[in-house]
Amino acid sequence: MWLKRRTIEQLSADVRRVANGESADLLDNREGPLSILRNDIQTLARLKQEQADALLKDKDRLKDSLSDISHQLKTPLTSMLVMADLLETVPPDKQKELIRNLQTGLTRTQWLTDALLKMAKLDADAVEFNIRKVSAKTIITRALEPLSILLEIKDQAVRTAGEATLTCDLRWTAEALSNVVKNASENSPAGKPILIACGENPICGWISVTDSGSGLKSEQIARLFRRFQSGAPAGYGIGLPLAQTILRGQNGDIEVDGDTLPPHVAALTDEPYTGATFTLKLYK
Repeated sequence: MWLKRRTIEQLSADVRRVANGESADLLDNREGPLSILRNDIQTLARLKQEQADALLKDKDRLKDSLSDISHQLKTPLTSMLVMADLLETVPPDKQKELIRNLQTGLTRTQWLTDALLKMAKLDADAVEFNIRKVSAKTIITRALEPLSILLEIKDQAVRTAGEATLTCDLRWTAEALSNVVKNASENSPAGKPILIACGENPICGWISVTDSGSGLKSEQIARLFRRFQSGAPAGYGIGLPLAQTILRGQNGDIEVDGDTLPPHVAALTDEPYTGATFTLKLYK
């Protein structure tokens, strides 16, 4: 089939416009090889535009995330710098208090930095989960290790109930559970217990964390997993989103019951818990 020079020149001009990011209507409903070629080019142009739009959205999200991270780190660092400047001028009894506050601030900042780095790795799909069968008891034990001092300071006992075997990555699932327990501690009064229960059914294995707080309203639950929107006065709003990302990366999720002990947990305890329950589910 012979093509007119003008037709080829027009097609070439349209392709150049698409390459330069301009719009061009290449759709052709006629039959023949040239029409097929024009339609294929139009499809490539649409895909190119969709990819460009996605990259622009990713760039905006990255910009917002960097701004949030900068704010989250700047606040405690500024506070610690002020306390460090005061150390030389305050009385000895005040120095001890400032040193304790500095130690607390450094610990919290280290936790925040570690959590942000882990979130960045998950966002970049740079984590390979080592999926295998693990006892819930092993996950719970590992999750509680970094929280021992926090729980001791608040005189909070952790009660456990149930047995289960979960199919998951031990290290990352323990990280997720640790963040959920930390949230439960922050939202429970000093001296009040935290319940960690576990179980499994034909669909999934689960571990739940129930605090002794005042519960959560539906509007609070709706923003729990939004980054940097903490529901706890001393929180950063990163622990629960990190936990959710870890669970979803392993074919799982987190469900929240605001103020009623869910049936699967109530069946394992006689204690009248009235706080919120977070259930980490890993589907089989």
